[in-house]
Amino acid sequence: MLTPGRIFPGTTVTLTASFVDAAGIASDPTTVVFKTCSPSQSIKTYTYGAGTIVTKTAVGSYQATVTPDQGGRWSIRWETTGGVVATEDDFIVQKSPFVRGFIGDYV
Repeated sequence: MLTPGRIFPGTTVTLTASFVDAAGIASDPTTVVFKTCSPSQSIKTYTYGAGTIVTKTAVGSYQATVTPDQGGRWSIRWETTGGVVATEDDFIVQKSPFVRGFIGDYV
């Protein structure tokens, strides 16, 4: 989970994941895939090495930087190959009366 605080649509969010092998030693999986699922159930997939969303910060440590475009609960999933288990989490983006797609569609 992200550090408590307010995240609004259009705010950049950085999410991290760490991977270890069976012995508990930091290890790079063969493939690292990061997925987001928006409150409207739109799923986006990003792969390390194919673009700039997912980056490697150290052996076994990766981060993804995304900009949620709507309020609500966002789900994330890190998937890998090479024997490392996938992990899931979520975070909340505050709803804003200044962003389209909410009750009243104020803008």
